Amino acid sequence: GGITTWMKIAALAEARGIPVAGHVIPEAHVHLLAAAPTGYLVEYMPRSVPILNSELRLEDGYLVAPDAPGLGVELNEAACEKYRVQ
Repeated sequence: GGITTWMKIAALAEARGIPVAGHVIPEAHVHLLAAAPTGYLVEYMPRSVPILNSELRLEDGYLVAPDAPGLGVELNEAACEKYRVQ
């Protein structure tokens, strides 16, 4: 899995004219679909547990890919600690 494998699959889909969509982890998929020529949909559901310091931004009905380093998101360390499993 991972980003590299997802992009390889997206390239195979592009070669055949097949659209691709992102499900779960929209913070990653918004970037991947922006880079995929046949990308058409990012599934987005607000989280019930706020583990990030900010949410993705919607603009004119589209999710905007954050431009901060990496995936552009920052974990809320206190929220993550609350749900840590040892």
